[in-house]
Amino acid sequence: FYDQGFEVVGVDLISIPAEEFFKEHNLSFKIRELPWAKVYESLDQRIKIYVADIFSVEPEEVGKFDVIWARADYTTVKIAEREKYSKLMKQLCKEKFLYFLCTLQFEVRVGRHDTPPRPLSHEETKKLYGDWCKVDLIEEEDGLKYYPEFKSSGVNTLRQSCFILTPK
Repeated sequence: FYDQGFEVVGVDLISIPAEEFFKEHNLSFKIRELPWAKVYESLDQRIKIYVADIFSVEPEEVGKFDVIWARADYTTVKIAEREKYSKLMKQLCKEKFLYFLCTLQFEVRVGRHDTPPRPLSHEETKKLYGDWCKVDLIEEEDGLKYYPEFKSSGVNTLRQSCFILTPK
């Protein structure tokens, strides 16, 4: 997206992925501090990665988005906070938006009900987003080819489902 002239914004809980992103793409960056986040920013200010808890994101600071791509975010969101996450995403979407959401489905091992990674079913996805989005499944595939590290968590079968969410 950046190569096509778009502004790109990301959020991550830790700094390492932000630093690696800029190094891998050979982009110079600066770091600035906000009360709720550390911001890694390209010198042209078209790429910003906020290092913060997703729930501390201030929509007034980051703005609203035409496109959101959430890839397996829900594996880290606590089950009790999923509705809060959906409401935050609604705040971050412009009136006309495209929201690409990839979720993972797998059997949870006994004793690991609410520890990462966490699955998100199709039904739960529709429940969380269906009141404000049209939710369309566009692709399903074997998720272990993208996330082989899940095997170390005891996951033997992993499905990745990709949805496109649009305004109702």
